[in-house]
Amino acid sequence: METIQSLLPSFKPKKLHNLEILGAGVINSLLIEVKPLKDIFDAQKCDVKYLPYLAHANGVDIWNDSFTETNKRNLISISRKLHKYKGTLWAMHEILKALDMSSDELPAIIKEGLCIKYDNSHKYDGTYTYGDKSKWRYYTIKLSKAVTIKKGLAAKELLEKYAPKRSILKLITYSKLNAYDGTIKYDGSYTHGTIGVVND
Repeated sequence: METIQSLLPSFKPKKLHNLEILGAGVINSLLIEVKPLKDIFDAQKCDVKYLPYLAHANGVDIWNDSFTETNKRNLISISRKLHKYKGTLWAMHEILKALDMSSDELPAIIKEGLCIKYDNSHKYDGTYTYGDKSKWRYYTIKLSKAVTIKKGLAAKELLEKYAPKRSILKLITYSKLNAYDGTIKYDGSYTHGTIGVVND
Protein backbone atom coordinates (compact mmCIF):
# COMPACT_ATOMS: atom_id res chain seq x y z
CA MET A 1 0.00 0.00 0.00
CA GLU A 2 1.35 3.40 -0.94
CA THR A 3 2.10 5.94 1.76
CA ILE A 4 -0.59 8.50 2.38
CA GLN A 5 0.31 12.09 2.98
CA SER A 6 -1.60 13.14 6.04
CA LEU A 7 -3.63 16.31 6.18
CA LEU A 8 -3.65 16.20 9.97
CA PRO A 9 -1.08 18.16 11.94
CA SER A 10 1.58 16.00 13.60
CA PHE A 11 0.54 17.04 17.13
CA LYS A 12 -2.93 15.42 16.74
CA PRO A 13 -3.46 12.09 18.58
CA LYS A 14 -2.11 8.88 17.01
CA LYS A 15 -5.61 7.33 16.99
CA LEU A 16 -6.80 10.11 14.69
CA HIS A 17 -3.89 9.43 12.30
CA ASN A 18 -4.73 5.70 12.31
CA LEU A 19 -8.35 6.52 11.51
CA GLU A 20 -7.22 8.66 8.59
CA ILE A 21 -5.09 5.78 7.19
CA LEU A 22 -8.02 3.39 7.57
CA GLY A 23 -10.35 5.83 5.78
CA ALA A 24 -7.87 6.25 2.92
CA GLY A 25 -7.74 2.45 2.50
CA VAL A 26 -11.54 2.27 2.31
CA ILE A 27 -11.62 5.07 -0.27
CA ASN A 28 -8.97 3.32 -2.41
CA SER A 29 -10.92 0.04 -2.36
CA LEU A 30 -14.13 1.89 -3.30
CA LEU A 31 -12.36 3.58 -6.22
CA ILE A 32 -11.24 0.17 -7.50
CA GLU A 33 -14.83 -1.13 -7.30
CA VAL A 34 -16.30 1.98 -8.93
CA LYS A 35 -13.76 2.03 -11.80
CA PRO A 36 -15.99 0.02 -14.22
CA LEU A 37 -18.71 2.64 -13.73
CA LYS A 38 -16.39 5.32 -15.11
CA ASP A 39 -16.94 4.10 -18.68
CA ILE A 40 -20.55 3.01 -18.26
CA PHE A 41 -21.90 5.68 -20.64
CA ASP A 42 -19.29 5.02 -23.34
CA ALA A 43 -20.64 2.35 -25.70
CA GLN A 44 -17.17 1.35 -26.90
CA LYS A 45 -15.65 0.94 -23.40
CA CYS A 46 -18.65 -0.15 -21.32
CA ASP A 47 -18.54 -3.60 -19.72
CA VAL A 48 -20.54 -6.14 -21.77
CA LYS A 49 -22.97 -6.90 -18.94
CA TYR A 50 -24.14 -3.26 -18.92
CA LEU A 51 -24.73 -2.99 -22.70
CA PRO A 52 -28.48 -3.85 -22.60
CA TYR A 53 -29.06 -1.08 -20.02
CA LEU A 54 -27.01 1.40 -22.05
CA ALA A 55 -28.98 0.41 -25.16
CA HIS A 56 -32.25 1.06 -23.33
CA ALA A 57 -30.96 4.43 -22.08
CA ASN A 58 -29.98 5.44 -25.64
CA GLY A 59 -33.23 4.27 -27.23
CA VAL A 60 -31.96 1.34 -29.31
CA ASP A 61 -35.11 -0.07 -30.91
CA ILE A 62 -34.05 -3.66 -31.64
CA TRP A 63 -31.73 -5.69 -29.40
CA ASN A 64 -31.06 -9.02 -31.04
CA ASP A 65 -28.80 -11.94 -30.10
CA SER A 66 -27.80 -12.40 -33.74
CA PHE A 67 -25.88 -9.11 -33.52
CA THR A 68 -22.25 -9.38 -32.43
CA GLU A 69 -20.91 -7.41 -29.48
CA THR A 70 -19.32 -4.94 -31.91
CA ASN A 71 -22.64 -4.53 -33.75
CA LYS A 72 -24.40 -3.81 -30.46
CA ARG A 73 -21.77 -1.25 -29.43
CA ASN A 74 -22.02 0.46 -32.83
CA LEU A 75 -25.83 0.60 -32.63
CA ILE A 76 -25.68 2.20 -29.19
CA SER A 77 -23.12 4.75 -30.41
CA ILE A 78 -25.26 5.96 -33.31
CA SER A 79 -28.72 5.45 -31.80
CA ARG A 80 -29.44 9.06 -30.84
CA LYS A 81 -28.33 10.34 -34.23
CA LEU A 82 -30.45 7.68 -35.96
CA HIS A 83 -33.54 8.93 -34.13
CA LYS A 84 -32.74 12.44 -35.32
CA TYR A 85 -32.54 11.35 -38.99
CA LYS A 86 -35.25 8.68 -38.90
CA GLY A 87 -36.91 8.16 -42.26
CA THR A 88 -33.85 9.00 -44.38
CA LEU A 89 -31.59 6.91 -46.58
CA TRP A 90 -28.65 8.09 -44.47
CA ALA A 91 -30.11 6.40 -41.38
CA MET A 92 -30.59 3.17 -43.32
CA HIS A 93 -27.00 3.23 -44.58
CA GLU A 94 -25.72 3.89 -41.04
CA ILE A 95 -27.67 0.91 -39.68
CA LEU A 96 -26.12 -1.34 -42.32
CA LYS A 97 -22.64 -0.02 -41.43
CA ALA A 98 -23.24 -0.48 -37.69
CA LEU A 99 -24.28 -4.09 -38.30
CA ASP A 100 -21.17 -4.66 -40.45
CA MET A 101 -23.30 -5.43 -43.49
CA SER A 102 -21.70 -2.63 -45.51
CA SER A 103 -18.84 -0.15 -45.18
CA ASP A 104 -17.52 2.99 -46.86
CA GLU A 105 -15.38 0.79 -49.13
CA LEU A 106 -18.21 -1.67 -49.92
CA PRO A 107 -21.39 0.41 -49.63
CA ALA A 108 -24.86 -1.09 -49.79
CA ILE A 109 -27.00 -0.15 -52.77
CA ILE A 110 -30.52 0.84 -51.78
CA LYS A 111 -32.80 0.98 -54.83
CA GLU A 112 -36.18 2.60 -54.37
CA GLY A 113 -39.01 1.51 -56.63
CA LEU A 114 -39.27 -1.83 -58.42
CA CYS A 115 -40.19 -0.39 -61.81
CA ILE A 116 -37.31 -0.64 -64.31
CA LYS A 117 -36.75 0.32 -67.95
CA TYR A 118 -35.95 -1.91 -70.91
CA ASP A 119 -32.32 -0.73 -70.97
CA ASN A 120 -30.63 -4.02 -69.99
CA SER A 121 -29.36 -2.52 -66.70
CA HIS A 122 -31.24 -5.08 -64.59
CA LYS A 123 -31.62 -8.81 -64.84
CA TYR A 124 -35.25 -9.86 -64.94
CA ASP A 125 -35.52 -12.30 -62.02
CA GLY A 126 -39.01 -11.52 -60.79
CA THR A 127 -37.89 -8.83 -58.34
CA TYR A 128 -38.33 -5.87 -60.67
CA THR A 129 -41.22 -5.16 -63.03
CA TYR A 130 -41.35 -3.35 -66.37
CA GLY A 131 -43.70 -0.40 -66.44
CA ASP A 132 -45.66 -1.24 -63.25
CA LYS A 133 -45.77 2.12 -61.46
CA SER A 134 -47.64 0.68 -58.45
CA LYS A 135 -44.40 -0.71 -56.97
CA TRP A 136 -42.89 2.73 -56.31
CA ARG A 137 -42.85 2.33 -52.50
CA TYR A 138 -40.93 -0.96 -52.43
CA TYR A 139 -37.15 -0.92 -52.14
CA THR A 140 -34.34 -3.44 -52.31
CA ILE A 141 -30.93 -3.56 -50.65
CA LYS A 142 -27.93 -5.10 -52.38
CA LEU A 143 -24.96 -5.94 -50.16
CA SER A 144 -21.41 -6.92 -51.09
CA LYS A 145 -21.01 -9.21 -48.06
CA ALA A 146 -22.77 -12.44 -47.25
CA VAL A 147 -25.02 -12.27 -44.16
CA THR A 148 -26.78 -14.94 -42.16
CA ILE A 149 -30.54 -15.33 -42.37
CA LYS A 150 -30.94 -14.44 -38.67
CA LYS A 151 -28.87 -11.27 -38.96
CA GLY A 152 -30.58 -10.29 -42.21
CA LEU A 153 -34.06 -10.65 -40.72
CA ALA A 154 -33.03 -8.73 -37.57
CA ALA A 155 -31.57 -5.99 -39.78
CA LYS A 156 -34.80 -5.96 -41.81
CA GLU A 157 -36.80 -5.46 -38.62
CA LEU A 158 -34.51 -2.60 -37.57
CA LEU A 159 -34.52 -1.01 -41.03
CA GLU A 160 -38.33 -1.00 -41.06
CA LYS A 161 -38.25 1.24 -37.98
CA TYR A 162 -35.91 3.78 -39.62
CA ALA A 163 -36.99 3.65 -43.28
CA PRO A 164 -39.45 6.22 -44.60
CA LYS A 165 -42.96 5.23 -43.44
CA ARG A 166 -44.17 4.85 -47.02
CA SER A 167 -41.43 2.35 -47.89
CA ILE A 168 -41.60 -1.44 -47.78
CA LEU A 169 -38.44 -3.54 -47.92
CA LYS A 170 -38.90 -6.12 -50.68
CA LEU A 171 -35.68 -8.06 -50.14
CA ILE A 172 -32.03 -7.99 -49.15
CA THR A 173 -29.61 -9.57 -51.61
CA TYR A 174 -25.89 -10.09 -51.48
CA SER A 175 -23.52 -10.72 -54.34
CA LYS A 176 -20.62 -12.40 -52.54
CA LEU A 177 -20.44 -16.00 -53.59
CA ASN A 178 -19.23 -18.85 -51.44
CA ALA A 179 -15.50 -19.33 -51.92
CA TYR A 180 -15.75 -22.87 -50.49
CA ASP A 181 -13.05 -22.03 -47.95
CA GLY A 182 -15.11 -22.88 -44.88
CA THR A 183 -16.24 -19.32 -44.06
CA ILE A 184 -19.81 -20.08 -45.17
CA LYS A 185 -21.23 -23.41 -44.05
CA TYR A 186 -24.27 -25.13 -45.52
CA ASP A 187 -26.03 -25.53 -42.19
CA GLY A 188 -29.10 -23.46 -42.97
CA SER A 189 -27.73 -20.16 -41.63
CA TYR A 190 -27.03 -18.68 -45.09
CA THR A 191 -29.17 -18.46 -48.20
CA HIS A 192 -27.95 -18.41 -51.78
CA GLY A 193 -28.11 -14.62 -51.94
CA THR A 194 -31.64 -13.48 -50.98
CA ILE A 195 -33.11 -12.72 -47.54
CA GLY A 196 -36.62 -11.71 -46.49
CA VAL A 197 -38.65 -11.72 -49.69
CA VAL A 198 -41.94 -9.85 -49.25
CA ASN A 199 -44.78 -11.27 -51.33
CA ASP A 200 -47.09 -8.71 -52.92
